[in-house]
Amino acid sequence: MDNIFLWIISVYVIGLIFFPFVFLLFKRLPDRGASLSKVFGLLLFTYMLWILGCTQVVPLVQTTIICVTFVLAVLAVIAFRAQRFEIVSFVKAEWLHLLLSEIVFLMVFFGWIWVVSQAPDINHTEKPMDFGFLNAIIQSSSFPPEDMWLSGEPISYYYFGHMIMANLSELTSIPSNISYNLSLVLVPALASIVIYGLMYNLIRISGANRCKAIGFSLLGPIFLGFFGHLVGGLDFLQAIGWGSDNFWEWVNIDGLIRSSQHSSFFPQELNWWWRDTRVINTIVNGQSLDYTITEFPFFSFLLGDLHAHVMALPFLVLVISLALNMFLGRHAIGLRWFGANYLEFFFLSLALGSLAFLNASDFPVFATLIFSVLFIQGLRQNQLSLSKATTQALIVMIPILILSIVMYLPFYITFRSQISGILPLVDVSTRTLHFLLIWGFFLLVGVIFLVKQLSSLPADWKDKTRLLRATIVLTMAPFFLWLVMTIIAGFREYDLAHTLSLISLRSIKLLPLFIILWISMFSGLVRCLGDSSATGFVLILMSLASYLLIGAEIFYVDDFLFLRMNTIFKLYYQVWLLFAVVVTYAIYYLLSNPIRWRLTYSPWRYGLVGFVIVLFLTSLYYPVAATKDRIESSDAVPTLDGLAFLNNTDREDEYESIRILRDKMPRGNLVEAVGSGYTEFGRISAATGFPAPLNWPGHELQWRGSTGPLGTRELDVKTIYTSNDLVEVSNLLDKYDVRYIYVGLREKYKYGTRGLDKFNDLLVVSFEMGDVVVYERID
Repeated sequence: MDNIFLWIISVYVIGLIFFPFVFLLFKRLPDRGASLSKVFGLLLFTYMLWILGCTQVVPLVQTTIICVTFVLAVLAVIAFRAQRFEIVSFVKAEWLHLLLSEIVFLMVFFGWIWVVSQAPDINHTEKPMDFGFLNAIIQSSSFPPEDMWLSGEPISYYYFGHMIMANLSELTSIPSNISYNLSLVLVPALASIVIYGLMYNLIRISGANRCKAIGFSLLGPIFLGFFGHLVGGLDFLQAIGWGSDNFWEWVNIDGLIRSSQHSSFFPQELNWWWRDTRVINTIVNGQSLDYTITEFPFFSFLLGDLHAHVMALPFLVLVISLALNMFLGRHAIGLRWFGANYLEFFFLSLALGSLAFLNASDFPVFATLIFSVLFIQGLRQNQLSLSKATTQALIVMIPILILSIVMYLPFYITFRSQISGILPLVDVSTRTLHFLLIWGFFLLVGVIFLVKQLSSLPADWKDKTRLLRATIVLTMAPFFLWLVMTIIAGFREYDLAHTLSLISLRSIKLLPLFIILWISMFSGLVRCLGDSSATGFVLILMSLASYLLIGAEIFYVDDFLFLRMNTIFKLYYQVWLLFAVVVTYAIYYLLSNPIRWRLTYSPWRYGLVGFVIVLFLTSLYYPVAATKDRIESSDAVPTLDGLAFLNNTDREDEYESIRILRDKMPRGNLVEAVGSGYTEFGRISAATGFPAPLNWPGHELQWRGSTGPLGTRELDVKTIYTSNDLVEVSNLLDKYDVRYIYVGLREKYKYGTRGLDKFNDLLVVSFEMGDVVVYERID
């Protein structure tokens, strides 16, 4: 319990330190950025430490972190004193909102504490990988950190989120096997408070009073982090035994078949909740042609992998809030903008640039949002001149992009992207059923919102013919690009008739999305140019979401993974966040401006409202049922110690050896048995942060794009354990600068025991306990 409160206090301290700064920066938002202070503070705090580590001015150890915190606290006091009267007046006016935002944060935090403590083990999926990144960063006194599974090489991954959590771990001296799970809990809590704050700001800007804004804003955290999709309804039908074999064959979702078990309110299969993230697929003759990942935030939080795309969520909302703050400005776009908004320019570049370091695929999407806002500002001041608006938006956007990259240049120097291009998606597409099962609720509410807001568009919208034509071109541009690329690809692989048929079918399937995109873009621009700034901004977010959904159906990113698996994975995650904002605002808008029906008691009205409510409740089924299964399927004793399972599986020796190496021994390279990914191999290097020559080679190949850096490492490790040639082994220890050799059950199982006696001649026994012996090489 002490660790929990120490962790949360440290987050609050950082939030309080940076509150005077966000108060100054977000002066156009009703809550002055108060709900963003924790996320903003963690971003800037970590960036400063990272720069210190990259420049190696001082070693990045706990003392350095504490000193930086103290310096920032002094600056915060100075900033507070300069604004103290304004801040005090603000707190008196907005105390209810401020209180509710902290209640949201704490409720989510402690709610997930309970869930995670029921299943805390860092022993499956890619938890060991994320745990390794966390420990590698903690062990590094300079940056980039050394890869825990490829000694001598820097981590080639976007690890900024892991660094944020590692810094908190070092600041609080909480062991990483506990801070890992505290990090898991912190992410949904941060995501909840920032989206609550964003929704409060949007609704207040639209003209709502404080209480109404607070009430509707509470939907934001629900839609973002506590919501499932409509496949949950099928999970329920399967659990109660409803549906014939033909029905489930028609649904065609892997794992969803007619239940042979007794009827139950919840599914009984072990880990059934995974199948809801593998919805989209094309299976022909038992072969998967379009395997995809349709993960969404609640699943991520429940699974417990500390992945980059999950940790990026709060910072994406921060960037959206910065875009909104800029959107509300009235300074002229162009060179003069920088003089009037130098702080905004710096921090916007810092936040946008961090997205590439947090989760690279987020950077271009939200850079597009920033450019869209600048373009709208340009339209406002140039009386709808598209060319002038574009030119002035680029004058501001290009320096933002340049600075956002330059500020994170050390990351780009060591990062190796595996993306080789963007290709047209030709042979497969998403079934309409599967698409609606994922997005049906969001799209239904979004379309009702679109239709309703059309009725109140400014009367002069028909006069904006240039804008009308421009939005049509922008709407269709991705399709025409795909069309050209598909025709070129079709001539190489198919006959003309097949190519034309493919294009026709795809056009018909995507037509509703193109209509949604065009209406949201055009009406959004019209409103942005008028007085409905909040509604207009939300419609721009809806346009961006529509672009992403269309993009996932006509293009895919060519990488090491299966066809468009990663494309759907990344884009759908971003769309979920955007729709969480759109639908929250849409519900507020619709209930505040009810649709006028010809008959007051029209059955259509009640039928539609009832249908939306049914879909809403259906989407809530998955979080409840999945949480129940996650907890009941775990046999762990409630704890936040992610390695406690070792003590519960007669592996106390391994647990203790990890603790001694990590906490009591000097950092050094370590040799342990090499094994494939998603196994218990590599646990010692991951849990200590001591780099090993190699482990999880498949992941290293995925991160680096070739086997070149791996070389003969796996064979060399085998030689170290099995060879009795002392000179050969000694040379290999020199080659990898090895300090420790770990001998445990995995090593004995994989390499045998005949070659282990030589270590007594080459090394000294650092410590020994039970089945574990750790040898140390002392020069």
